[in-house]
Amino acid sequence: LARNPKDLQRLNARSESARWRARNLVTLLQDAPTEAAMLRASLPMINGRLEALARMANANSSEEQNAARADLAKLADSVDAKLESLRSEEGQMLAERLDAADNNLLQAFALALAGVIFAPAFGIAGIWLLRHERDTRQLREMQNEMMHVQRLAVMGETAAMLAHDVSHPLTAANNYLGALRRLASNGNPEDRE
Repeated sequence: LARNPKDLQRLNARSESARWRARNLVTLLQDAPTEAAMLRASLPMINGRLEALARMANANSSEEQNAARADLAKLADSVDAKLESLRSEEGQMLAERLDAADNNLLQAFALALAGVIFAPAFGIAGIWLLRHERDTRQLREMQNEMMHVQRLAVMGETAAMLAHDVSHPLTAANNYLGALRRLASNGNPEDRE
């Protein structure tokens, strides 16, 4: 590594950017507590690796650089292993989420297809129910009308029977009176009494 001040500034900026990205990744993994815990456990190793890299860049002797390189190599292997584990866990979660999304899409499609298939049947059933209700209502109205007509017919028959029963004795009495008048006007004075 060059000990150029610009290179050191770039190294420090990249180190700070890597720390920021790791912290940001922890906040992005809020929905996956296992992966967030794995990443939090990896943060000290990542920081150690960045510090070892800075020590190597700032080393004054080749001995210090070699020690920093050894630390860096050990940390690099453990950080890489942790990150690979995290990557595989995230890959599995992503595959599960994609499968769940596919299943949800298939269920929605099946529901929409069932709606398309059964909508005409439900429409026909609705029309049949409306017509059945209309016919039932008309039947009730006709039955009510028929009962009204029957009542009127019974009332007419009753009125005719009453008229007959009342007019029959009156006619008989009128006939008797007519017969008596004829007898009285044609006959003997004795018959008149």
